Amino acid sequence: MQLNGKTALITGASSGMGLAIAKCLAEARMNIALAARRSNLLSEVANTIRDLDLSLIKICRCRRAL
Repeated sequence: MQLNGKTALITGASSGMGLAIAKCLAEARMNIALAARRSNLLSEVANTIRDLDLSLIKICRCRRAL
């Protein structure tokens, strides 16, 4: 399957499986949007992806539902 240029939204991107998926999809040259509750960790992930010169569309911090 051709993933180059496609777009994905990854939730839980600051750690665990979400982080692993974000890195894999970015390395596959997909455009990615990242979402997570922990903004400090999410910023680190975004910087790592940017440092690798991979596509990153947007990052957003999500709040926990009550």
